[in-house]
Amino acid sequence: NQTVRQFAAMALVYWPRDEAESRVDRALAVRGPSEPTIDGTLTRHPEMLPLVLPYLKSDDLALLRGAVIGVSRWIYAHPGHAAAEAALIDAAEHVIRTADSQTVVYYASALGSVRDERAGTLLFQMAQRGVAQGQALIAISWRKDARDLPRLAALLEAPVTGDPMN
Repeated sequence: NQTVRQFAAMALVYWPRDEAESRVDRALAVRGPSEPTIDGTLTRHPEMLPLVLPYLKSDDLALLRGAVIGVSRWIYAHPGHAAAEAALIDAAEHVIRTADSQTVVYYASALGSVRDERAGTLLFQMAQRGVAQGQALIAISWRKDARDLPRLAALLEAPVTGDPMN
């Protein structure tokens, strides 16, 4: 349960910091990357990234979200990291098909930091399919790729559908 995980993570502030971090790091290594365990672990232990990447294809929603968040933060802090970018891109259909809507929004946001051209293609595909559409369009703009401008302009000129979210 997401609420229980959040309260448990907040309770860690009452523990000595070194002990809490050590236990959280062990939990990630043993149980996988949930949202509370991913936060500082990859910063403290970058060697754990290869343990996190396979969870981008997990069927467990909590582990999938943890992996998306962890890889997103990793790519933001380490631009151009090929293995992390490739794993994120390769997990696209699985994340879209399996994850809850907020995790898909996190995923679209993560793609906005990816330098690989395939990320831009994925973001346009997500926008066209109506998958995390708003975040996908925002993430396209973050990429600052001038080649995206004509496609963005075409979306702005498209007929209004009557959907207030469009």
